Amino acid sequence: MTKAPRHVPALVPVSDPVLERLAALETRVAALERRQEVDDRELLRTIATAIGAATFTARDLRAHVRVDHTLALVLATMTTRELGARLRRLRDRPFSGLVLRLIKRTHGERVWSVAVIDNRHANARVLSA
Repeated sequence: MTKAPRHVPALVPVSDPVLERLAALETRVAALERRQEVDDRELLRTIATAIGAATFTARDLRAHVRVDHTLALVLATMTTRELGARLRRLRDRPFSGLVLRLIKRTHGERVWSVAVIDNRHANARVLSA
């Protein structure tokens, strides 16, 4: 009887805890890579499209993913706390004619709005609030 060569994979799946752990780690790395792929411009555009001129909190955005598929994809790997930190970093920085404005701060939550600006010039001005 001839044995199969070593380079031929086994036909029966083997439950190996190391392989299972490796697969779990690969899944986590893929999620982290997706998180980094969402740049600030894309995030702000997606929020503006989903929310419009309405005011919102990070918690509101997380709740809105139930009705907005694109927003759900962009925020898929972010917690509410991470989203809040990201919004704070984006504050008052113009991206492709949009800027995130802090409207007010109440009970530890920040209320935001996306404004459309004319950023073709150094002294960009708000066109809508």
